[in-house]
Amino acid sequence: MNLWQQIKPNTLINMDYDQSFSMPKPHAHYTVELNYVHEGLLNYEYTNSEGNLVSESLTAGQFMIFKPFVPHRIERIAMPTRLCVLELYLNQKNADIITFLSNSEYVKRLPATQSLLETFTDVLYMIDNRKVGNILDELLSLLYDKTHNCHDEFFEASYELMLKKLLLEISQCKRNEMRQLGNKHTRNAAAFIRANYNKNIGLTDIAAHVGMSPQYLQRIFKQTYGETVVNTLLRYRVEKARTLLTQTDLPVSAVASRVGYSKLHSFSAVFKKYHALSPSEFRSAQKHKGFNYSLYYDTEGIHDDEEFTPPPHKRNIILIFPLCGFS
Repeated sequence: MNLWQQIKPNTLINMDYDQSFSMPKPHAHYTVELNYVHEGLLNYEYTNSEGNLVSESLTAGQFMIFKPFVPHRIERIAMPTRLCVLELYLNQKNADIITFLSNSEYVKRLPATQSLLETFTDVLYMIDNRKVGNILDELLSLLYDKTHNCHDEFFEASYELMLKKLLLEISQCKRNEMRQLGNKHTRNAAAFIRANYNKNIGLTDIAAHVGMSPQYLQRIFKQTYGETVVNTLLRYRVEKARTLLTQTDLPVSAVASRVGYSKLHSFSAVFKKYHALSPSEFRSAQKHKGFNYSLYYDTEGIHDDEEFTPPPHKRNIILIFPLCGFS
């Protein structure tokens, strides 16, 4: 299927929020909405299909997906937060985007993904144990760049590839989540990495923490997460470094120190392995600090944002205008 012809973006957000942010009233819309927290902590409220008001907190590395027409709002920003939001809708009248994806030929070849979509009610709440945040960042950047280059011959192919990859990573997150429920050792190892990535730790330290041999931990960890303990530690450090490089003006040496590297050349080598750029080159390549695009298509009576107060920001620029080429 050609996803660009079928599934359109409606709202794109990559912003820093602080505690003065206000969203007094819940809103509901016909789009499916992915909210991903890169840094910080915030609280959501939503009304489920049984009419109950539910509260959930999201912290760094967690995300929520709201089905169309689920009333929700950000209740409170508990601490400075970097939030990414992607809203998508189906370019067909009176059609459901979740059902469309579930019945697509691509998803039919992925039983776990199809099952996830078919059992999706109201909200999905997950911890990113894969690379959802990275892919979402790439997809938002691709759509951002679309506003500046409407004639990119590779855009539609890239868009479709990233959407499929995002869907696949979310499904694998759910699979890993189910596997983790039965293995406290891998859960503890992953939690230890998240809490101590900025220290001089390695496989031996992590294995000692969970009371297992390094070799055995490596094996069961890879069975659970699809990657080794060491690769998970390296990837997590690089993800944190990405945030520091794009969201702060810290020297590269200070960034390296904050993500657990005492030697700059070691940090640079690992970072380049993941991004094919040195940390300095990666920082220079970032063209934008933040954005908030709202693209409304036939939304009269659906998107009621009169009470919405735009978030304060530091170096971010709020832009609200249609992306070229989206009509």
